[in-house]
Amino acid sequence: MFDAFISYSSQNIEAAQEVCRCLERSGAACWIAPRDILPGSHWAASITQAIRNARVLVVMFSASANGSTQVLREVNLADECHIPILTVMLEQVDISDAFSYYLSIAQRFPVSGDIHASSQRLADVVQSILRLNETTEAVPSQTEAMLDIYDDEMNWAGSALRRQVHKLGFWHKTCHCWFYGKTDSSPMLYVQKRSRQKKDFPGLLDITAGRHLLAKETDRDAIHKIHLELGVELSFEELQYLGVRTYSEHIGDFFNNEFNSVYLYESGFELNDFSPNPDEVCGVLRLNAEAALALFEKRIDHADAVGLFCENERRVKKIAVRYEDFVPRADDYYQKICASIIAVATGAGKAGL
Repeated sequence: MFDAFISYSSQNIEAAQEVCRCLERSGAACWIAPRDILPGSHWAASITQAIRNARVLVVMFSASANGSTQVLREVNLADECHIPILTVMLEQVDISDAFSYYLSIAQRFPVSGDIHASSQRLADVVQSILRLNETTEAVPSQTEAMLDIYDDEMNWAGSALRRQVHKLGFWHKTCHCWFYGKTDSSPMLYVQKRSRQKKDFPGLLDITAGRHLLAKETDRDAIHKIHLELGVELSFEELQYLGVRTYSEHIGDFFNNEFNSVYLYESGFELNDFSPNPDEVCGVLRLNAEAALALFEKRIDHADAVGLFCENERRVKKIAVRYEDFVPRADDYYQKICASIIAVATGAGKAGL
């Protein structure tokens, strides 16, 4: 059994063999032609079978590989089999349209005269993918979410069960949608109260609507699913994009490494328009954004809010919220969101992260 298939042009055989040696020293079993084609075996069939059984494909990219139909076929087959593709850039070359289709999201390892150093970094990434495969159930439950995973530069590196993403600390994507509005010309912030049944941060206040992106899902897909969480429909075209937030935290055995696509939505909904999914959300609250900013900056110890609560009975009531009532963040994310909402709602400045 082997782990990594090495794809290369015949002109780059020495570099391919060096990468093969480095990966095998790290413990990864490699398949490379012609070494691993058995005598008398059909060449094309052997390569096809090897790629289908690989856990990762490493492509040695160069000018000669760029013009190789053989390398292109191998990359195409890996993509069809949903095998992560890692690219060792042997040369600075304009990638053809055909290869760009497959390699635009593939993690790249540039070689700057020292292929050994690049091979070491490549070996670390291959090992992380193999560890993921070893800890993933052979036949995962259909109810368990699969997420795309990335390196810390947002290069795609495969997919994994959500529970293992947080166990092993793999980078993944989420979509955050913050609702805001105006009351008597004052900017207002909407937050959700997480269900007390949630494993992580039960009962705390959080982003109005946030979703992990499932494998192959887009921000648009996530926004269209907000009704499953809050019971209201909204259009992706109505949102204002703030940018991508990179966030990393470690709490006990919970590792959270995320790329958050962040959006603002000017809500015309009344609190009674919301129908929260009780498995996810037990309330939706509205509070003054300027008071919320003061709360997050710890200039005040509480802020008044009004909320729809659906735990025992559905009712709207006024409450006071405190800093510790919110999901803890290791950065100034809440402050930036409040400042953006104030800027957009009052026209006093530019929103952003």
